[in-house]
This record gives sequence, structure tokens and C-alpha cells, in this order.
Amino acid sequence: MKVRAKDIGQTYSGYYNYVRRRPGDVFELIDEKDFSESWMERVPDDTPVTRAPGEPSPAEIAAERMALSQAAKAKRPKSATERLVEERAPKPSDAEVI
Repeated sequence: MKVRAKDIGQTYSGYYNYVRRRPGDVFELIDEKDFSESWMERVPDDTPVTRAPGEPSPAEIAAERMALSQAAKAKRPKSATERLVEERAPKPSDAEVI
């Protein structure tokens, strides 16, 4: 089922499937039970999916979240377990020379 975000007098009409929806955005609902009369209106199924200009795609949003997550992980201090594993890991100098 496809719907269009209504203009409710705000920058964003609503939030669905991890994306803020702007007035005029046409998108497909995963489940018809997700329909909200307060900020969505039904449109014919042959209506093309559209996004407000400047809005990132879901793939771009996921890539940005992944990059931020990896950057945060790199900055955090290592846990006691991670430090212990590094200490006990064999070092190149510990390898036997044949």
C-alpha cells in the first residue's frame, strides 16, 4: 500500500521505517496496520515513490550510521577483556624460527 505524507504545518510530517517523511513524500508501507490517518493519505499503487529534494536514501542513511558506529568504536577505550586478549596474543617475536 502506497501513501503520501500530508502537510501538517511542520518540516516533517512523520517518521516511518527509520526515515523522516516530509510533506509530499510518497512511500510504501510495510504493513497496512502502520497507516496513520493523522499524517498519511492513501494514493494509487501506480503512483511513483518520491522523496523530498535533499533527503538521503535509506541506503545512504544506513551507510552513515555504520560509519558513525565504527568511528565511535575506534574512539572508545578498550575494555579489560580486549586488553587481556591483546596481552596474551602471540607476538611475532615469540614465533619459533626454523
